[in-house]
Amino acid sequence: MKNKEIVKLINEEISNFDFLGNDSYAKEQELSSLIQNEDFQKQFIIDSITKPEKIKQSVSDARVGGDWQNNESGNLRVEYNTDITYVYDQSKPPVTFSLAFDGYNVSFTTKSTTDVGDYTTPDNTDRWFDYIEWSDIQVSIYTTGGDTIDFLAFKKAPTKLKDLFIRTYLERLIENKTEQSIEQKKDNVNGVQYQ
Repeated sequence: MKNKEIVKLINEEISNFDFLGNDSYAKEQELSSLIQNEDFQKQFIIDSITKPEKIKQSVSDARVGGDWQNNESGNLRVEYNTDITYVYDQSKPPVTFSLAFDGYNVSFTTKSTTDVGDYTTPDNTDRWFDYIEWSDIQVSIYTTGGDTIDFLAFKKAPTKLKDLFIRTYLERLIENKTEQSIEQKKDNVNGVQYQ
């Protein structure tokens, strides 16, 4: 090889090398900007409710506590952290970020029926959640690097939409952890608009 070819090859390699990690930093900034975009957040909220197939979850922490066993009303404690992979645009790679749901005094009411001839349940009582105050649960969104994102679209959303969004992520968790179904009527998302 001639010296000129060697110098040319070395220069090409140097120009392709990312000395300061600028490429990865630029990608993180682009992702952070997208997640902060209010239109992106609105679409994510709507897709969570109406098109769950666009969203994959990897749950990192899920807990439910409280006094639901024998009380007609009380408070639940709910903690749910999940990593999200969201197909926002079919022509681009999925967007990844994290969601956290935290509720420490989530109000609820239950109803029950007792069947004196049914011995399949320990106290012959069938109990279910009649009402859960979904708005008692705080929602946070984070980049995969752990940076907090202002979830502006959620803050501006109508209460019905917020409740449906939270319920979409937490209903099964609460039912599984408490072994009680949630029979609270669901609001319809049709006709609900951002302000």
